[in-house]
Amino acid sequence: KKHSVFFDVRPHRTVRMSVVRGMNREVFITAAVTGAGESLERHPGVPVTPAQIAEAAIRSAKAGAAVAHCHVRDPKTGKGSRDPALYREVFHRIRASDTDVVINFTAGMGGDVGFDTDFLDKTGVTLDSPDVRGGGCFDKSCTDFVGPETRMVHIEELKPEICTLDCGSLNFGEGDFIVMNTPNLLRKMARRIQELGVKPECEVFDTGHLWFVRKLIAEGLISSPALVQLCMGIPYGAPADMTTAKAMADNVPLDAVFSGFAISRDQMPWVAAMPLLGGNVRVGLEDNLYLSRGELASNEQLVAKAKGILEAMGCRVLGPEEVRRKLKLVKHPWLPDPLQMERFGLVLAEERWLQHDVQTQVTTTIDGVVVPRRRTDQECSTKVVCLGGGVIGSGWAARFLLNGLDVTVLDVSDTIEERVTAVIKSAERAVEKLLPGRTPKRGRLKVLSKLESAEAVDAMQHADFLVESLPEREEMKQSAYALAEKYLSQTCVVTSSTSGILPTLLQSGMKHPERLVVVHPFNPVYLLPLVEVCGGEKTTEETKTKAAQLCESVGMHPLVLGKEVPGFVSDRLLEALWREGLHLVNDGVATVSQVDESITYGPGLRWSFMGSFLSYRLAGGEAGMRHFMSQFGPCLKLPWTKLQAPELTEDLLERVVEQSEVQANGASIGELVALRDDCLVSVLHGLKKNNYGAGRVLKAYEDALCDSDASTSFVPEGDESSLCPLRLHTAVVKSDWIDYNGHMTEHRFLEVFSDATDALLKHVGANSTSYLAKGFSYYTVETHIMNKKEALLGEALAVATQIISSDEKRLHLFHTIEKAEDSTILASAEQMLLHVNTKEGRACAVEDEGVRSKVKNITKTHEAMERPKEAGRYTGAPRC
Repeated sequence: KKHSVFFDVRPHRTVRMSVVRGMNREVFITAAVTGAGESLERHPGVPVTPAQIAEAAIRSAKAGAAVAHCHVRDPKTGKGSRDPALYREVFHRIRASDTDVVINFTAGMGGDVGFDTDFLDKTGVTLDSPDVRGGGCFDKSCTDFVGPETRMVHIEELKPEICTLDCGSLNFGEGDFIVMNTPNLLRKMARRIQELGVKPECEVFDTGHLWFVRKLIAEGLISSPALVQLCMGIPYGAPADMTTAKAMADNVPLDAVFSGFAISRDQMPWVAAMPLLGGNVRVGLEDNLYLSRGELASNEQLVAKAKGILEAMGCRVLGPEEVRRKLKLVKHPWLPDPLQMERFGLVLAEERWLQHDVQTQVTTTIDGVVVPRRRTDQECSTKVVCLGGGVIGSGWAARFLLNGLDVTVLDVSDTIEERVTAVIKSAERAVEKLLPGRTPKRGRLKVLSKLESAEAVDAMQHADFLVESLPEREEMKQSAYALAEKYLSQTCVVTSSTSGILPTLLQSGMKHPERLVVVHPFNPVYLLPLVEVCGGEKTTEETKTKAAQLCESVGMHPLVLGKEVPGFVSDRLLEALWREGLHLVNDGVATVSQVDESITYGPGLRWSFMGSFLSYRLAGGEAGMRHFMSQFGPCLKLPWTKLQAPELTEDLLERVVEQSEVQANGASIGELVALRDDCLVSVLHGLKKNNYGAGRVLKAYEDALCDSDASTSFVPEGDESSLCPLRLHTAVVKSDWIDYNGHMTEHRFLEVFSDATDALLKHVGANSTSYLAKGFSYYTVETHIMNKKEALLGEALAVATQIISSDEKRLHLFHTIEKAEDSTILASAEQMLLHVNTKEGRACAVEDEGVRSKVKNITKTHEAMERPKEAGRYTGAPRC
C-alpha cells in the first residue's frame, strides 16, 4: 500500500503530519447490528433480546462481515443497557455457534449526561450549590454517567477481541444532552483495555478526537496497530461529506488501521468511499435502517450489499481470521460453561464443536485453541456446597474451584452470580501468579439463587461438605442448618465461617450437631493459608479431622484450637489492635494513614513470618524469653493500651471515613484488591524461598501438586513412548510476559522451555518430592535457543519435546514452542541435562530403575524421528 506523508511546518506551530493513503483493496466489514438509540419505533426488526442480537451477528458473519459490533438492550423496554448478564448471553451464543466472527462490544455506555437547564434558570444556583451537587441540575431521564470500571465490567469478564473507546465528548443531537468522556477517564480505560489484551476501537466523531488518539498512542496506551473508526454524519460531529472524510482519513496515524461509516442514506456511499481513502467499512442497523428508499433492511442484507459493492470495486473481503492477524487481535480461549449453556437453551453437539485427540487427551475447539479435556465425575469426587456468596463465601468457592473441586454456591441475592464471578476472576489472576504453570485442574461451578430448587436440593444431597458463610446472625445460621439437614447425607460435614460465634451455640438446634465445626478463614480466602478449626461441645474428632484435611488439600494451614472461645485466636488479637488504633485516631495522636504505616513499615513486615512471641524471644537475646519477661513483664500491670474501645461517636466515624478516603488516594476497590493480592503473592514467594511460615505451606502445596495426578503430561499412563514427539506442556502468553515491542520476552521463552523440561522429568519420575529427597536430580548444563517468530499476548502455546539421545548420566533434549492453533514454530531450544547427586555435588548415573527404563524407552522411540536440523547449531552458523 502506498502512502504519501506531508509535514506542515510554520513558525510557532507544532509540526503536524498528515497522511494520504492509497486505495485499500483488502477490506473487512464490520456489522453494527444494534445500537442504543430509539430506532425500534421505525423498524420492528431491530434486534433487542440477546438471542436476537447474537443471531444477527451470526447471520451478518455468514453474509461476509468479519467483525460484529454489538450493544445490548433491555429486553423489556428496548432501551440501551449496560447489564453484563445481557452481554454474557450474547457472547456465549456467538461463541457457541458454528460461525466464526470477531466480537466487538461497546464500552461507550455510561457517558450520557442530560442537563435540566430550566432548573438552573429557575433556581439561579451555581455549580457549587447543594441542589446542583445533589443532582437537581441533571435530567435523570437521559443521564447515565458512571466511571471507567463500571463501563467495562462486561469487557473485564468476557474479553472480546475488540471493544470501543469513544475518544472524546460530543453534543450528541439536540437539546441539553452530551456524551462526556474526559481525557483522564479515557486514559484509564485505555490502560485497562491494554492490560486485558483487548484491542480498543477508537471511535472518533471529529478531528479533535483523532488528535487525542495520537496522544494515547504516544503515551503507549494503545498498542500497534491502532484501530480507528471514523463516525460521520452524527449531529453534531463530523459531517458526512467527502471533504471532511478526506481530512479525517488524512489525520489517522500512519501505522493505524481505520474504518469508517456514515449514518442513514449515506451508509452505502461510504462503503464505496472508505476503501478509496485507504480504509475499511461498517454497515448495520445501528447506523441505517433501510436497504433502499422505503425498504427496511436486515443486518445481513446490508452486509451482503456492502460486500457486493466492494467486490465490484475489485476489493477482496477479509474473513475474521485474516482480520485477527491484521490487527494482532487476541481471541481468548473460550470454555463452554454448562450453566450458561443450559440457561440460554444452547445444546452443543459434541462432534460439532469439539475434536478430541485420544492420544494426547487434549481437547481443541474448532478454532484450534488448546483447552484442558473435560473432567470425569471420578476426577471431581469431592463436592462442596457454599451457603452464602459474600466476600468470604465467594472466596471459599474460588479456593475450592481452582483446586479441582465441584462447587455449588447457594445465595438468594439477585446479583449473586456477578459477585461470585468477580471474586473468582480476582482469584484466577492471583493464583496464576502464585503458581505459574502449576495451577491444578479447575472444578465445575454452579450458582443458584433458589435454595430449594431441584438443582439446589440435588447439590446438597451429594455434598461432602457444606460451607456456611452467612452474616453473623446466630438465628439465621441455625435456620440455614435446619433447611440443609433436610437434604444432606449423614456423612456430610457442616462448616461455619463465623468470625466469633461459638460452635456450641450454632450446633444447639441441629439434628446432627456432631458434624458441625467452625472453619474460620481470612480474606482473601483464595490466597491466605490460615484457617482456624474449632469444634463445639458435640463436635466429634472425626469431623474436625475431615475439615482440617479438606483445608490442607487445597493448600491451607489448619490451626486446630484446643477449646472454643469467642473470636477464636486471630480475631481476638486483631480486635485488640483495632481497638487501640481507634483510640489513637480518636485522641488525635495519629491519623488513619499513620496508624497503618506504623504497622506496614515496621512490625507488619516481621509478622509475616514471625509472631509476637518469637519476636520477643529474639529481643531477649542469648538469655531468651525468660530474660525478656523479667525485664518487660512487670510493665504489663501498667499497660500503655486501653482495655475499652472508644465510643463510636459521629465525630470519630466521620474522622475515620474521611481519613480513609484520603488514604485510598482515589484508588477503586478493584485496584486495591489487585494491589493487595499482588503484594501477598510476592510475600508468599519470598517466604517460600526460605521454606518458613506461610511459605512452608505454599512449598508443601506445590510439592503435592507435582506429585499428584494433576499433571501437565497428557500421555496415557503406561504409554510413555507412544508420542513422537512428546507434548507435555502448554501455556498462554500473559500480559506480564510482553516487552515494549508487544512480543513475548526472551526470558519467558526460556521459562516455557524450562517448564517443558520439568514436565518431562516429572513424566519419567525424576522430579517427584521423594526422588529429590533421595538426593538426586537432573541439572541443565547447556541451553541454546533459536527465536523464529514472535509470540503475542493471549496466544496459546504448545511445546513438543524430543529426546535426541541419552545415557546413564546425560539427557539431550530438543523442544519447539508452537502456536497451538496452527502449529507454527515460534522458537526451539536444545538442552543438555546432567544427572547429579545433589548431596555430594557431582554427576552420577541414574540408579532408579523406573526413571532409567522410561528414559530408555522414550529415547529408543525417538531415535526413529528425524534429527532436528537446528540440533548442534552454534551461534552464527549457517547450518539451518
